[in-house]
Amino acid sequence: MITQLSITFFNLYVVLIELATKMWDLIGGIFASEQYIPHGHCYLWQTPLVTLHVVSNALIAIAYFSIPAYLIYFVRKRRDVPFSGIFILFGAFIVLCGTGHLLDIWTLWHPDYWLSGLEHAMTAFISCVTALQIGTILPKILALKTPEQLEAVNRELQQEIVERQRVEAERNSAYAELEVRVQERTIALDQSQKKLSRLIEQLPIGIVEWDLSGNITKWNPASEQIFGYLRSCSILNKPILSEV
Repeated sequence: MITQLSITFFNLYVVLIELATKMWDLIGGIFASEQYIPHGHCYLWQTPLVTLHVVSNALIAIAYFSIPAYLIYFVRKRRDVPFSGIFILFGAFIVLCGTGHLLDIWTLWHPDYWLSGLEHAMTAFISCVTALQIGTILPKILALKTPEQLEAVNRELQQEIVERQRVEAERNSAYAELEVRVQERTIALDQSQKKLSRLIEQLPIGIVEWDLSGNITKWNPASEQIFGYLRSCSILNKPILSEV
């Protein structure tokens, strides 16, 4: 039983090895470049023409690789910028474009056109995803306010702040003026009260003051002479009708 199981596993292992070998040969046949000629033959290996394409593709690749670096730096410094995901897609798309230009240089001498085609397919996929994403967020981007609109809103807010400060200053000034008037009226009322008290003290007419409950609160010297009660007597806060 154990021997049969071992033989079965061994046969399965052999089959898997043969299958992997065939797949590797198939992939190697697809990516084999011996059957193709380098792209430089299309240019007849003319040095000026080849140099033109090499230098142009190299400069384009350098520019393409530098742009994503700037985008990454911008997104890292400005985390408040909306739609940061689109910058990542743009960066991937631009990097793949730069890689394609490097492969254009490579295929001048090495006919690895399958590799170049796969890179182009990846670029096509990322570019389509980027285009669809842009179409999705475009209405939101258009809804963003322009710098001129933001400046106008900022001016309106500044005007509202200035107006609020002016109103608050006027209110504080009115409060201060009202407080001064209250103090002046309080002083004037106190002086009038003192004058009235002195006048009552000097009048020859008996004057008795009482509260709302009818209890005596104050009387003048003339009342002492009329009713015979000194102000030192304990009749304060007693009903006036029981004392007069």
